[in-house]
Amino acid sequence: MTECRTGLILSPRWEAELAHVQMLGSPVWLPWVSNQLPEIVKPIPTPPVLQQRFQDCVPCALVTAMAAQLGCLEGSCLFSPLSLYNRINNGHDYGSSLAMAVRALRLWGVCTTDRMPYAGPGAPTWESLVPSTPYVIVGYRCVLPSRPGNVNLIKRELAKGQIVIIGMSVGDDWRNYRSGVIEGESHPTGAHAVILTGYDSNVYDVDDVFVGDVFRGQNSWGRTWGERGMFRVSADCIRRSHYTAWVVDTSKYGYWGGRLGT
Repeated sequence: MTECRTGLILSPRWEAELAHVQMLGSPVWLPWVSNQLPEIVKPIPTPPVLQQRFQDCVPCALVTAMAAQLGCLEGSCLFSPLSLYNRINNGHDYGSSLAMAVRALRLWGVCTTDRMPYAGPGAPTWESLVPSTPYVIVGYRCVLPSRPGNVNLIKRELAKGQIVIIGMSVGDDWRNYRSGVIEGESHPTGAHAVILTGYDSNVYDVDDVFVGDVFRGQNSWGRTWGERGMFRVSADCIRRSHYTAWVVDTSKYGYWGGRLGT
């Protein structure tokens, strides 16, 4: 059975500062969208990820979103969560905040898995990979800086084709999830980062009772967890459990001019 590791650190000062300031990054310029949101946004395809023995759910979520938005679903173009995690924590394993991680991804970037495999002992050191990590995000933005209960802000980003990286509390209903809709009614046992890729505003439960907005996303606990690594979560759960949410603007070019996949 997959071990359900978390690793999100709550950093209110960082989250508040970066929610209102673009740190060395251009704004995430996105297409204008009408106030009339679509009822359904189909999930964006994402590459599979299995969080291993580290508390690196934040890097796992970020690099998965980055790869998916560039259309990289397999092979050597996938990004290494370990390279970003090592940069944030200098080789230590004590979790990370989303605010710290997006800043690191903008400033220093990430390498691909062929340069730093997501494995255990024997992985290359970060110092040896610094010249070979040209893949950075162009910018980042906090989705819910002051209105955490407004899930329409998340729906708006998904309708624009963005992937939303969200940090939230999780409990046994997440750890034991197999299928259906997570309601978030169990006692929180940790803080975790996942990605949201789509939503459906017309969902009914098995008793034909209207549920309302249900978001679709991907976790970092592998294909044996949930619906082959994916999940559905109610808007009420996000309202109750949400800490922070971000979007990132990706680019196929990094500081050193390297093109993705070459």
